[in-house]
Amino acid sequence: RRLYCLFGSGSMHCPYAIFIAQSKNFNGGRKVGLIRAADTRMAGHSYAQCRMLRLREPLLATISSAAYKDLKLKGFAKKVEEYLNDNDMWRATYEVQRCLFPMIRVLRLSDKSACGGMSKIVHYVHKTDEAIQKSTDSLRDLKYFNEHVPQDADDVEGLEEVDDDYIDDDNIGAAAVPSELSDDDDD
Repeated sequence: RRLYCLFGSGSMHCPYAIFIAQSKNFNGGRKVGLIRAADTRMAGHSYAQCRMLRLREPLLATISSAAYKDLKLKGFAKKVEEYLNDNDMWRATYEVQRCLFPMIRVLRLSDKSACGGMSKIVHYVHKTDEAIQKSTDSLRDLKYFNEHVPQDADDVEGLEEVDDDYIDDDNIGAAAVPSELSDDDDD
């Protein structure tokens, strides 16, 4: 939320303007901004984190720019800078989103007026089961969560319980780099 307040809403005009200029540089002249995480929208925080991952380079370029450093911001802006410079945070965010992305696709299908039938929903539920299974070890070993949320670090232990009927034995343990982290809905 602080990240969005600083770079996403325009309420702090100077940092927002610097970020939007960087975003245009990295996106072929198109303005691509952050999404506000809404508690009222299903997967609102996940949508916001996917967009944040997409805008990693413009965000890092913004906080590294001379124009941004000349602002000499204090308070929560320093915490946002520390957050963006934390490589463990980026890895943790990526791993969690990789695990959740098939379910986000299901939610996007339900947002459409013409869903395409239950077969697509069943397909993405199975993909979610596979993604969770493949991500179990990497989620368990994320340094960011162990350091920042120690009381919740053991919550990933229950992820091992997956219905074996839905898992393709040939793909267990395969490195899944999600090329599906895109906005298209085609299979």
